Amino acid sequence: MIALVTKKIDCSTFKGLLEEARDCYNWSSSTTLQYVCRVLFRGNIAVQLRKKLPYLELFVETVDDQRMVLNCLEQKCKDKEVLNNLATIFELLYSNDIIEEEAFILWNSERSKSLNERIAIRARRKTSNFIDALD
Repeated sequence: MIALVTKKIDCSTFKGLLEEARDCYNWSSSTTLQYVCRVLFRGNIAVQLRKKLPYLELFVETVDDQRMVLNCLEQKCKDKEVLNNLATIFELLYSNDIIEEEAFILWNSERSKSLNERIAIRARRKTSNFIDALD
């Protein structure tokens, strides 16, 4: 699946393949979205995300979906490059109407259960100016 995205298959083909996998493996929509995030959030996320937004947009429908995307990005903050670019990534997601204000505020008020507390705190510090501007 990763190779398909890097080879620039069209978005509808990508979505069709993932829907077929979801049906075949009986994945929930949240499991499918987690997989999409794993596929799309590789390498230099800050640079590549702009190209991958149309793929991500196909699977993000609700505020819960948006929060899942933010949590997936937070998990990537173990990588200092992702952490240092997190505010820029958030701005890109917000300005392209992928993530709404409500999801950012909810994300900021909670802590990921699967993460080291230090990483969660650092992620929120790096994005504090962005979050404050939303209020």
